[in-house]
Amino acid sequence: MDAKWGAKGWIWRGIGTAMVLALAGFAMHGILSATAGEKAQATPEILAEGKALYEKKCAVCHGTDGRGDGSAAYLLYPKPRDFTSGRFKIHSTMTLPTDQDLFNSITNGIAGTSMPSWAALTEQDRWAMVAYVKSLSPVFQAQSPGEPVAIPKVPPRSPRLLALGKKFYKEAGRVRLQPANPTMQAIVVDPDAVQIQGVVVGVMRKY
Repeated sequence: MDAKWGAKGWIWRGIGTAMVLALAGFAMHGILSATAGEKAQATPEILAEGKALYEKKCAVCHGTDGRGDGSAAYLLYPKPRDFTSGRFKIHSTMTLPTDQDLFNSITNGIAGTSMPSWAALTEQDRWAMVAYVKSLSPVFQAQSPGEPVAIPKVPPRSPRLLALGKKFYKEAGRVRLQPANPTMQAIVVDPDAVQIQGVVVGVMRKY
């Protein structure tokens, strides 16, 4: 009996090892793919592919030339992005978005706007769209996006940070409190008033 289960144990160990190696292979493939595709190649073939996809999927909102003046633009709010300006809402740098930033926006869409997710397209198609969108503005040829900004981790809650957060919370000027509520539950009139998330959230949780 022990020998029988011992053999089965080795079989299960072999299966487990194979699964681990397979998952590691898939993960490494994803890492290598992201690294290899981090910069969209602007070859004539890829630009032609990106243009065809843009005209089919994007031009109705962003316009044929990318100026944000597509035939459906007047129906949308916020208005579609003018790609010729080289200015983008979501980017990880202080200047232009990286290719990965643009790829992520195309893949995930942008919440609160009419920009949908195009995750259904192949990765190759989405990179081709990145290359074409960049070709619509001369800004990408004039300057590079620079390095992504490193975002520090939220600091641990402490009396000092709570006091500082309370100070900023009161000075925000765009938050009103319910005086009748003894727990001082806040009603945030303008969510943008809370800028220092790690600090102010700590204060809000305290109350």
